[in-house]
This record gives sequence, structure tokens and C-alpha cells, in this order.
Amino acid sequence: MDLKQLRYFVSIAELGSFTRASAHLRITQPALSRQMARLAVEMKVPLLRRDGRNIALTAAGEVLLERARFLLRQAEQTRADVSELAEAPGGQVAIALPPTVSKILLAPLIRAATERYPTVTIRVMEGFDSAQIEDWLTGGRADLGIYYQHKANPKIESRVLLEEELLVIGPPGAKHAKALAATELRRLPLVLPARPHGLRMYLDSLLGMKLHVLVESNALTPLLELVKAGIGYTVLPESAVHEELAQGTLTGFRIARQNLARDIVVGVARDHPRTQAERRIHELVTACIEELHASGTWRARKPGRTSAS
Repeated sequence: MDLKQLRYFVSIAELGSFTRASAHLRITQPALSRQMARLAVEMKVPLLRRDGRNIALTAAGEVLLERARFLLRQAEQTRADVSELAEAPGGQVAIALPPTVSKILLAPLIRAATERYPTVTIRVMEGFDSAQIEDWLTGGRADLGIYYQHKANPKIESRVLLEEELLVIGPPGAKHAKALAATELRRLPLVLPARPHGLRMYLDSLLGMKLHVLVESNALTPLLELVKAGIGYTVLPESAVHEELAQGTLTGFRIARQNLARDIVVGVARDHPRTQAERRIHELVTACIEELHASGTWRARKPGRTSAS
């Protein structure tokens, strides 16, 4: 067993197909099949099985996938540790974040990263909720996550950077008091993510009332388009719609007497060995968020403060 075989195996497991994996790896499909057959012989157990048109993992394959990701990252860490004294940070860093954070953070982050670390490639992974992002971190698919954390995960080392208030978002020209009563929110037609999306679970548990959900959408773009069209209202952090609020294409209202806020954290898996590039990008993420907050672009509270800034 060598690292090349493990890299091939992980690619097949993630893409679910020899055809897609061979195209991604730029090797022929017969050569890829031979490598996997040798790996199965060496492991003395089947690792892959057919599942319709796709390739699925056996129980042994699931175990190997977890170990293979760890070993490949250890190899990358070793290479980086040896070379970092003489070289600028290099390699790939996979960053996972939800679309609500991506809208305000991604462009300034990538701009700063390409200027400071031109030999680092950023891979952006957009997760539809926090649970998915944490799974990517603990499973080794993402190196760094910026997301809304509802409760601590013992497998993830995280730091709270901001606490962001949630607003009721309505169509342009919507007329309400600046702060809506929670009972009024119950009567509004809502467009929200479906359970078990983290935002939906949070709202259901905190408000303790049955909401009038007209449409469910886990994707941000159609959700916003439905609100702009006057179909309904939604609940989002201000950062996700800061441009639309400034342009008047959406309106925002606070919820009276409710502490509707979520912690924005930057997190990494505790058992994940980090390369020099990952450490530098981690520092850059923190710096970018602090700069956006200090400039007033990202309106939120710093941890421990009681008023918005």
C-alpha cells in the first residue's frame, strides 16, 4: 500500500465512480481499476461495491477511507514541515462556509489570500448548514470552517469571532414597526430552510411557537428571490443581505424582546495536523472578519459585548 493508491481510493470514494475519478486523476480507468484490485488484495477484504451505476464503500472501505484521509494529510503535513523553512506557504487549503457567510466574507478573503500567499490554492466548499460543515471538518474534507455554531463539538477546536443578530427580512417597501413582536412573526408567511437545517431548528426551539412556513428552501438564492417577489418573509443575519438592505431591494426588522443571535466561529478538527498554509489562512480569516467588523461592513457584536457595533 502506498500514498498513490490511497489517493486514488479516496478520489473514487468521494466521486462515487471510476469514470469520474479517472478523469479527475488524469489516469486511465483500467490503470485505476488495477490499482484498486491490488489494494483490495493487500487489505485481504473487498473495499468497493457496485450500487447501481455508482461505486459505494463496503464496511471495510469506510474504515480505510477515514484512515486514508488521515494518512494523506499527515504526508502533506510532513512535506510542509520540512519545506516551510525555505519556502513560502504553498499547497491547497479547503475552506467550508455557509452561503450567508460567503456573501460578505469570501471576496475580501480571497483577495487578501491571493495577494499575500500567491502559492496557496483556496478550495471553497459551500455547506448548506453548520452540521454539514462540521462533518466535513471531522471527516477531513475541509481544513477550516467559518460558520454559525449552536453548540460546542468536542471534535472541533473553535473560536467565537462575532455574535450576529437575526432579522426578519421582508420584500421592498414592507411596512412594520422597527421591532416585530414574536406573535406577529407567527402570522407572517415565511420562507425558511427545512428541518434539520441549523437555522430552522434554532428558530423552532427558541421561539417555541408554530410558524407559518409557506415554502421551504435550503438554498439562499431562491429564498431571497421569493422574499423579493413578495411571496413571504424569512429570517437571516444582516450580513447575508447587507447589500440588498442598503439598496432597498429588501427590508429588515428586529424581533422585539428576543435574543435572536448566533455565534460565528472559525473551527478546525482537533486531530487534524495543520500545514503552514492552513495556519496562515486561518490567521487571515480572523483578520478579515475583524477588519470587516471594525469598518462597519459586518454589523455584529464582539463576544461579551451587549450592543451592536
